[in-house]
Amino acid sequence: MVFLFVLLAVLAPGGPAAAQVQSFFGHDDREFVVPDRMPWRAIGKFVFAGGGHCSGAMVSPRVVLTSAHCLFGMGIRPYFDPPEEFRLGFHKGRSVAVSHIASFWYPRDYRVDETAPIGSPEDGLDYAFVLLEDPIGADGDFFSVHELTGADLHRGAAQAWQRLTQAGYSGDTSDQLTAHRRCDAVEFFSNNTMSHRCDIMQGDSGSPIFYQDETGFSIVAVISSIYQGRQSINIAVDSRAFARDLRRFLDRYDPSL
Repeated sequence: MVFLFVLLAVLAPGGPAAAQVQSFFGHDDREFVVPDRMPWRAIGKFVFAGGGHCSGAMVSPRVVLTSAHCLFGMGIRPYFDPPEEFRLGFHKGRSVAVSHIASFWYPRDYRVDETAPIGSPEDGLDYAFVLLEDPIGADGDFFSVHELTGADLHRGAAQAWQRLTQAGYSGDTSDQLTAHRRCDAVEFFSNNTMSHRCDIMQGDSGSPIFYQDETGFSIVAVISSIYQGRQSINIAVDSRAFARDLRRFLDRYDPSL
């Protein structure tokens, strides 16, 4: 089977829903959520000077976790095009808070490759940390990150792992946050990615996949791409890839935690 690899940023003004790349399973299970409480108010969107957006999630008062490809524009050749600002809890033209971008980090070996095959090293490097100028998550509106363990992977392979939630700013509803509750991880790959059955489309790049337990809300993966074929395969970079890098980044740039 031949797959078409599609990165899920929206880096141009959005068109009609029919023009957006999407991957749903059976039917569209997304629902609108209002970002007036956790976890929704810890999610926002990056906006670019030329239009378009990516999603992201606060993981400290000043740091947002997103996809590396959200820092690049997709012309004839990919070009560096970082976002101008982050709009936390954006909802129908208003935001919980807004901050400009101070700096960012993504893996040194990451390369934007729109022809990457499933399981390629590039897939597992599609994550980035963005440092905001202002600590807009200072009221505790941010996620923790759960680094996947061997036991998690074993339960996942047996389809016995916990149900997850994905939430982001899809390209067809970019003025409102949508969430797919109780979606599933399907398979974990050796390049630190996982396939999943959360309903996503362009614009959801960088959005979190997370769960809730007695300690709060914890991210386990970041939405990255869709491999489109007879059956679409939705890919997210899981926390095996970024948990330790994030800890080092936080220790250096936002040691308030």
